[in-house]
Amino acid sequence: MINKIQAAENVTDNTSKKLKNEKQHSGGRLQRVSLTEKRFLDDAVHAAARVKGKRLTAEERRKVLCVAREQIRSQRKAEQIKNERNKERFEAEFEWKKPASFRR
Repeated sequence: MINKIQAAENVTDNTSKKLKNEKQHSGGRLQRVSLTEKRFLDDAVHAAARVKGKRLTAEERRKVLCVAREQIRSQRKAEQIKNERNKERFEAEFEWKKPASFRR
């Protein structure tokens, strides 16, 4: 069984004081954020503060925003894939043929 100090060392990196297992996204910050995405980020922070019952610390706010940004990235990727599918569907060649007449 490990003691509390070893557990703390496993969780945090002493040089940066960030969580070791925290996923760092290679994309960095979101460069352009639409109005709806900005509202989503603000709502995420507000909801987290409401759950906690008081103001968030800087670290808690950073974690909430990190998760919200990841959700925005995944939503953007899903929209991109959806648009590519629609584009491929509409780019398929369409050849008009005279409909066969109805015979009894």
